[in-house]
Amino acid sequence: MTPPLVASPTPAPSGPGAGVIAPPSAPTRWVLQAADWAVDRPWLLGVAAALLLAYIAGRDLLDGWRHRRHADRARLVTVAPPPEVDPHSADALWANLHGTLTPSRRRRLLYGSPHVVWQYTWIGRQLLISIWVPGSVPQGAVEAAVRAAWPGAACTTDDHASPPIPLDVPAAVGGHLLPTAAEWLPINIDHDNDPLRALMSAGSQLKADEYACVQVLARPATARRAARARRAAGRLRDGKTSVPAINPAAPLLWLIEVFQTGSTVRSRTGSAGAAPRRDPGVERDVRAILDKTAHPLWTIGVRYAIAKNNHRGGSRPEARLRGIADAVASSFAVYAGRNRLAHRARMAQPVAVLATRRLGAGFLASTPELAVLAALPRDLAVPGLDRARAKSMPAPVAVPTGGRGMKVLGDAEVGGHAVALSVADARYHLHVVGSTGSGKTTLLVNMAVEDITAGRGTVVIDPHGDMVLDILDRLPASVAGRVVLFDPDLP
Repeated sequence: MTPPLVASPTPAPSGPGAGVIAPPSAPTRWVLQAADWAVDRPWLLGVAAALLLAYIAGRDLLDGWRHRRHADRARLVTVAPPPEVDPHSADALWANLHGTLTPSRRRRLLYGSPHVVWQYTWIGRQLLISIWVPGSVPQGAVEAAVRAAWPGAACTTDDHASPPIPLDVPAAVGGHLLPTAAEWLPINIDHDNDPLRALMSAGSQLKADEYACVQVLARPATARRAARARRAAGRLRDGKTSVPAINPAAPLLWLIEVFQTGSTVRSRTGSAGAAPRRDPGVERDVRAILDKTAHPLWTIGVRYAIAKNNHRGGSRPEARLRGIADAVASSFAVYAGRNRLAHRARMAQPVAVLATRRLGAGFLASTPELAVLAALPRDLAVPGLDRARAKSMPAPVAVPTGGRGMKVLGDAEVGGHAVALSVADARYHLHVVGSTGSGKTTLLVNMAVEDITAGRGTVVIDPHGDMVLDILDRLPASVAGRVVLFDPDLP
């Protein structure tokens, strides 16, 4: 018969130093002393808050100075789409602009990176697509990138960039579009049809006294922001959260573990349970992040505003403007994928915000994502949009540019080189072909005025009389004695 087991108490520790708690190590002692020193000085919280506010104010002042420097001598490039638009041309444009807008490391740290603004602007039913280019970008660089991406597009540059919506409109609504998930998760870029069709349809419902503008602001992302997105993929692959979580109790738990004996820590570590189950969608997210970060990355922002110029007394147009604004914002739902632009943050003064064209923190986007947000419509018929009538080509090298015995006709649209015609060739029969409003009469008027001021004999026969009046308005007073006018209406 087995005798019953009797529990015996654990023998007390014996020997020199038994029952004495070991003093903390040197690093732990320093941490405790620093904590006691900070607790005895509560005014340090006020100093820390003041330093934080000073940093925020200084950063805002620096960003404002950088934006004003880039915005000085800014220009607006209006793009007329070609009759047919290649779906992959927008990718080529933004890949080209990524290299154009990326400054050197020294200039980026001092002045920041410039940004461009792609604009869809409706003035009544008329749609204009333009690019706001800061003055720090070399002249003609963006126009060359547009023509390289869409060879048949026509670019018109305005050296004085005006606000997209008049600043004195009495009623306006607008907002920002932000991603609903983490910025490193991509939106949908695979579309069978033109993804801009919903936006074009929403803007086509404006009346004659209404305005609308959608801005896509973009600048090259910094290397730190791109590395942060890649680290997020690595953390997800390791079974962690994409962003390191901040636990307020972590310092207290660390102090508790410091004072615990090694055996207790080992028992806690050894008794850890099995690894938690992984989300089956993690691998998909990791691949999506890696695919997105494989392309050149941008920091972008999406804004929209709807305004009305005048309204009758007592009427409230905000309800209609809010409905159009919701339709414009909802048109971006076609890009919904693993991420989507569905978070709408309203703006208190949308017209003034769009006029400044200032890009803040923004969110991360790849070049293919930016190319589906800021591109030329691919549909042949777009309400209110005028396409380029003829393909712009640079003047051939053999065409004269001026000199003795030459008549300057004008400047080429591509390259800006002068185009001239010799006086001897101008005496032959010359056909000027072009559609209505293309400038045929203006060309003939300039040629006649140049011959008259140069002392060459010129005969102008105009059955309507408008061109003769234009010539007379442009002639200097010194040639009045050499001009003979035959007018059948005069007695």
